[in-house]
Amino acid sequence: AGRSLHSTPTNALAMKVLLLCAGYGTRLEAGLDQLPREQFEKYESAVRGMPKALLPIAGRTVLDRIVFGTVAPYIQEMGIDEILLVTNQKFLPVFSAWRDAASTKLPIPVTLVNDQTESNETRLGAVGDLEFVQKTRIMAAHDLLVIAGDLLYSLDLRDLVRAAQGAHDGVTYYETDPERLKRSACLGVEDGVAISFEEKPPNPTTRFACPAIYLFRGETMSTLLQSYLQLISQRFDDRAIIQRYRDAPGNFACWLIAQSQGRTDHPLYDPQIAVPPVVAVPFSERFDIGNIYDYIETDELFRARESA
Repeated sequence: AGRSLHSTPTNALAMKVLLLCAGYGTRLEAGLDQLPREQFEKYESAVRGMPKALLPIAGRTVLDRIVFGTVAPYIQEMGIDEILLVTNQKFLPVFSAWRDAASTKLPIPVTLVNDQTESNETRLGAVGDLEFVQKTRIMAAHDLLVIAGDLLYSLDLRDLVRAAQGAHDGVTYYETDPERLKRSACLGVEDGVAISFEEKPPNPTTRFACPAIYLFRGETMSTLLQSYLQLISQRFDDRAIIQRYRDAPGNFACWLIAQSQGRTDHPLYDPQIAVPPVVAVPFSERFDIGNIYDYIETDELFRARESA
C-alpha cells in the first residue's frame, strides 16, 4: 500500500543540475538511412555525428530548450549553484563548444564531466555515469536534479523541488496511452507518492509514464547509490544483467521506490536499507528524442507551434 507524506520542509541545501548526455545516439543515427529521400536530405546534416542533446528542434537545440527554458529562469529560486553535464570522449568537443557559448548567458558555472568512454559498447550507462560524477565531484551536501539530455517537457521543476521538501527523492510522471507505456517506465502513484515502477511492462497496470527527470537527495547520491551498486555486484554474475541495472537511471529510481515501499519482490531489495517515501510530481507533456521518427515528429510539432 502507498504511504502519504507527513514531512516538514527542511532548509534547502545548494542544488546542482546534472544533464545526462553521455549516450551515443546510435539508434537515432541508424534510422537516417530508413528515411524517404526528401526527409533524409532535410535532416541528414543536422543528425549525422551529433549527440541527441544538440539536435535542433525548430532552430534551438534540445539542450538550449532544457537549460534556458526550464532551468535558467529558476536558478536563484531553487538554489542551483552549478550545472553539470556528463558526456563522453567522442562528443566532448561539441559539448565544450556548447558550454563555452552557454556560459556567457548563465550566472552559474557549467562543468563538463567526461566519462572517458569512446563507444556505445564501452558506455558506463546512466547509473554508471551517476556513480562517475559522484566519485569525481564532491557533492555530499548537494541535492541533485537529474535530467536526461534527450527529452523535452512541460514540467515546472520548482514543483518537484517543493514536493521533495529537501527530505525526499522525487520522480515525475505524465499520463499516456498503453502502447507508449509498453516502451516506457510505468509508475504507480498514490497520494503524491510513487508506490511502484516497472520498466517497459508488457501489460501496463497504470496510465502513468515516468521519464528521466529525478531529484536525488545528497544522502541518496553519497550513500544509497553505492548501496545499490554493491547489491548489483553481490546478487548478479551475468554481465548483461549487471549492465541492464547500471544502464537506465530509472532502474535506480525503481530500487529507491521498492525500498521505500517495502517491495520484497524487487531483486535488489534489502530490508536493512531505509529509504523515505519517493514523491511523484505530475506534468502534462513530454517529447522523447528516442529515434529518428520521434525527432522529426517533435521538430515538426515545435515548428508548427512556434510559427503560429
